[in-house]
Amino acid sequence: MSSLSLDLRQMASPQQQIIERELILQLARRMMLSASTSCIGYGLQAFLLVGLVPARMLLAWVAGVACFEVFNWLVARQLSLSLDDLHRRHRLLVMLQLGLAGTSCVWGAVVLLPGVGSQIEVLTIQALCLAVAGIFSVHNLSYHRGCLMVFSLGLALSVFWATLVLGFPAHLGAAGIGLVLVTQIYGWSTRNLMINVIGTNIMNEQMTSELRRSHEDLTQVMQRLHQLATRDPLTQCLNRRALMDEMTRELARCQRHRSSFALIMLDLDHFKAINDLHGHAIGDAVLTGTAARLGANLRSTDLLGRWGGEEFLCLLTQTDPQAALHKAETLRQALVGPIIEVPGATLEVTASIGVAVYRPGQTLEAIIDEADQALYRAKRAGRNQVCS
Repeated sequence: MSSLSLDLRQMASPQQQIIERELILQLARRMMLSASTSCIGYGLQAFLLVGLVPARMLLAWVAGVACFEVFNWLVARQLSLSLDDLHRRHRLLVMLQLGLAGTSCVWGAVVLLPGVGSQIEVLTIQALCLAVAGIFSVHNLSYHRGCLMVFSLGLALSVFWATLVLGFPAHLGAAGIGLVLVTQIYGWSTRNLMINVIGTNIMNEQMTSELRRSHEDLTQVMQRLHQLATRDPLTQCLNRRALMDEMTRELARCQRHRSSFALIMLDLDHFKAINDLHGHAIGDAVLTGTAARLGANLRSTDLLGRWGGEEFLCLLTQTDPQAALHKAETLRQALVGPIIEVPGATLEVTASIGVAVYRPGQTLEAIIDEADQALYRAKRAGRNQVCS
């Protein structure tokens, strides 16, 4: 039967397993706290009985309750560490119920101690203390019906015995029955409430997780769309539109701070012949390799974009004319040497480069045109050189 119960739990839905796990965790935590603080309750009862009950017997009763509470604390501790091991968790729950049964039976036996039943006032006070312990058990043990049941029955067992066998007042036995019924009713309702709370928390966590994943997916989509809108699909450097936006922002910044920037316009020499002789796939590889070499020789603050076809444009921030010409020559030399290898040949490319530096009062169109004119002067002068 026990094995069948475990199998059914393993077949339960993930949400049911999470709820049961959380209930057991809360039970273990409450039991550890209860076992650590229950000494206040039975200690007070023992204090009230000093002088009425023989000292050795009273000490034995206190020691008995304390030993069972230590046992319960140890089992609850192990239970809190074994939540994911169903078989071990089941065994620990059985041990905890046995420990609670022992605790409550010994605790309830206070009414059977010599001298307690002979004085109605003392008996009533001790019975009230047991009732308080039973009420607190609803708070601590309602997470597991078996634990609550054995504890409340154990508290009432001595009261039933005293009423039925020892002739204690009948209302004491009725109070014991009432205590058991009340603790079970409130325990069941409390457990159902906690299940609803845990279930709601699980749903909230699932919804939060779904929203987080949706947000991450949306962010990735937005980043992808931004990349598609701003990047050249072949070379992965900025496209013309994105480069225009960056140059517009840089122009506004330079106008505010009275600084300068430079444009380097670069055009590959005889690129059409590469496409005609080797095909567009090889031409695309040449463009990709060119972009990689140019990007490797720029600062992190500089921007590289594909202006169109085999033309590239570099935006150099905080750059004077001499530094711009030096950087343009560096880029020209970076392209010297084999750019890619093709069957039977090694392709080399050169570039004609035009440089323009922003001057106060210039428009963006004017500085772009200036770089373009410098590029054509480099081509007319024989290509593979830098002009400004």
